[in-house]
Amino acid sequence: MAFTTRRRNMHWTVEEYLRLEETSSTRHEYVAGEIDAMAGARPAHNKVAANTLAALAQLVRPGKRCQAFNSDQRIHVASTGLYTYADGGLA
Repeated sequence: MAFTTRRRNMHWTVEEYLRLEETSSTRHEYVAGEIDAMAGARPAHNKVAANTLAALAQLVRPGKRCQAFNSDQRIHVASTGLYTYADGGLA
């Protein structure tokens, strides 16, 4: 499925969003039926994100189920329906 601006104001389903993400070279954020392309960040932002992720990774104990993830990991916030690529996270 091609992403076109003609559907910009239409409601997308989660399934349509996930299919789009499988084939798209651009990352998108999904919430409440809306899909938006995610913009790139500036070097200063990326440096803060990298340093924060490195600090979080140091807090994770070896052998525990908790893991640190970078921005390549899509996350889903069930309480809001948001799908996004956060700068980092723990799961």
